[in-house]
Amino acid sequence: MMIFIKLLLAHLLGDFVLQPNAWVHEKERLKIKSPKLYYRILLHGFLSLLFIGDIRFYKCAILIVLSHFIIDVSKLYFQNSKNKRQWFWLDQLGHILVLINKSII
Repeated sequence: MMIFIKLLLAHLLGDFVLQPNAWVHEKERLKIKSPKLYYRILLHGFLSLLFIGDIRFYKCAILIVLSHFIIDVSKLYFQNSKNKRQWFWLDQLGHILVLINKSII
């Protein structure tokens, strides 16, 4: 349970505290071509390792990074002005399910 809490805190920090609105707008505009998408994904990997505090966790951090990328890119390409709120919640649910999965491994 403690691993999940640490990963969730890292996720919340990366998604809502350390991600400027300019990054969000650039990602929505440029999608997969946005450098900010990749900065954010790497930030999540770094925060996961930092919060867990164990370098042996690097394989799980890589899986978190890859899944974060897939979830975020899916959201960027499928969301529009009419379904943006639904995609926000699906995005968050996807990330949380990944964190739960990595917490029980």
